[in-house]
Amino acid sequence: MLVSHAHKFIYTKTLKTAGTSVEVFLEPYCRPPGTAAEHHTAQSVTEYGIVGARGKGSGGGKFRNHMTAAAIKKHIDAEIWDSYHKFCVVRNPYDKVVSWFWMHCAPNLRAELAELDFDKTVEVFSHWLLVRPELPVDRQAYTIRGQKVVDRFVRYEHLDDDLEQLCADLDLENGALGTYKSASRSHRDQPFTRYYNKETAQVVAKAFGPDFAMLDYDRSSWKG
Repeated sequence: MLVSHAHKFIYTKTLKTAGTSVEVFLEPYCRPPGTAAEHHTAQSVTEYGIVGARGKGSGGGKFRNHMTAAAIKKHIDAEIWDSYHKFCVVRNPYDKVVSWFWMHCAPNLRAELAELDFDKTVEVFSHWLLVRPELPVDRQAYTIRGQKVVDRFVRYEHLDDDLEQLCADLDLENGALGTYKSASRSHRDQPFTRYYNKETAQVVAKAFGPDFAMLDYDRSSWKG
């Protein structure tokens, strides 16, 4: 999570949405001038803003990279919460779950799947999903008691364009995103729609429930 006092924004960090890349991109606006942004960082609270601790060994503190909107609101002044522009990055839940699968895929299995037909990947994905793993449901990053509390959703599907507009609106300098925590993913040429059938799609639809309407994604988008 980030808070910038100069540009009056609050960024809440979601899962599997290029969140760290966006966080590092925006971090200079939340720190003293000339401070380099690092992949791993301790909590920083200065007159310029707040940077949540990020990565292993980043120490304690009440501000972390992944925080619920309710926790952020609790730990900052009400005037700041009410008046600053709040936003996060969102992604189609079906695509998000595919990315989550690959992140949790063991390196040896990932390498094995890369050598096999894509049908084998679909089989493994289906089995994994039907076992009901903990899925990356993180609506608490942009809702409080079920109500949306952010002012804007930046969409992963057109991240560069949305960030360009965000930069223009907040008077930030636009630039290229770095790449962080991008796990090796086999069969990158295959769209997320090819991973699903009716049964596995229902698992995601049930888990993400109200997110489809709130984020304006189609529940049937798994069909392509």
